[in-house]
Amino acid sequence: MNEHERLTKLEVLIDDTINQLHSLKETDTETLNQLAEIKYLLTIITDRNQELSEVNDMQNKQIEELIKSIESYNNKIKFALFIENVLKSPIFYVIVALLLFIATQDVKILEFLEKLIL
Repeated sequence: MNEHERLTKLEVLIDDTINQLHSLKETDTETLNQLAEIKYLLTIITDRNQELSEVNDMQNKQIEELIKSIESYNNKIKFALFIENVLKSPIFYVIVALLLFIATQDVKILEFLEKLIL
């Protein structure tokens, strides 16, 4: 049972108590006034609890969106680091040189590749 349900149950119990006291022939006005005041304060607490619950839900949603945004940014950084590592790798340049040679049949590219490997 959550906080809102407990407060609602307490409010119902106070209502029942007030109704039972009204049914008695000898009712204590002070007790009725105190119960009415407690019920009023409980209503305020219940309303405030509901407002806080809504704010909490909204904050949780904002936190989830922030986490998704950070995860997306993190993935972009990981991809950029991967590309940087590929570009720093000598194997990348060997593959590019081979592809250029295949495409152009230029011997100078093979000479460059030979210097790169040795």
